[in-house]
Amino acid sequence: MRTRTAVSMRKEPITIEQFQNAAFFEVAETDAAYLDQYGNWMKSPDRKAIINASTGDYISTVGKNYSIVDNKEYFEGVVQALTDGGIEYEPKSVWVDSNGKRTTMIVTLPQFNLYKGTDEAQDFELRIRNSFDTTVAADTILGMIRLICTNGMTAFDQAFSHRIIHKGDIVKKAEDS
Repeated sequence: MRTRTAVSMRKEPITIEQFQNAAFFEVAETDAAYLDQYGNWMKSPDRKAIINASTGDYISTVGKNYSIVDNKEYFEGVVQALTDGGIEYEPKSVWVDSNGKRTTMIVTLPQFNLYKGTDEAQDFELRIRNSFDTTVAADTILGMIRLICTNGMTAFDQAFSHRIIHKGDIVKKAEDS
């Protein structure tokens, strides 16, 4: 099923190098804890914390069945699949939200653009996303984007999407896809 979504592209993009520096860090799991009614720290039996392994900075708290999808492996794997398939791509925008909780990269696929140079021009885009806080699955969304208003409003017509939920054997799920 194809869905149409109106989106605003007002996110402040960063360079690919800034994206890699911000998004490609090692994460680790550690015990999650909470304060009980008496002010004592207690280990949470059904939660774990995700932290930046290099700095120890807290990223999020997730369920005990959550599996980490490494940003570097995932994003570079998608880009490598494009390259291996002979598909040209151009990075359009990249950003990292909330201390690395969510990452997004948008690339255009210029060889598939339609009506270039006209008022009806449509760009073929691939959106690659991942999160460490359960708000977004590791996913890729392919579709056409078109400027629909001079104020910057665009319409995105989704043609394909693929999601890897952060539970179970992530490596097997990625290989199967």
